[in-house]
Amino acid sequence: MTMSQIVLNLMAGVLAGGVYHAGLWMTVTRLAYSERPMLLLAGSTLVRMLLLLGGFVLVSFLEWQSLVACMAGFVAVRFGTMILVRPRKTRYCS
Repeated sequence: MTMSQIVLNLMAGVLAGGVYHAGLWMTVTRLAYSERPMLLLAGSTLVRMLLLLGGFVLVSFLEWQSLVACMAGFVAVRFGTMILVRPRKTRYCS
């Protein structure tokens, strides 16, 4: 496996992570307004997982090096998302 293939698989993992977490964000923001929140949550989770796993299989052709690179990209996006949506500390004036 060449370095360019690893980089491409890493970028595919970043893209998959971005799609996954964008879908998660859209689901969470719509839960409060949904008439059937459990159906929305279950359906969204199923669709996101199928897309993610299908993308990993399609990109990696089940080679372990490619799967590791894809997962590394996904995990990098996860940590980036955690940093972006972390609650900010506020200063209260008394």
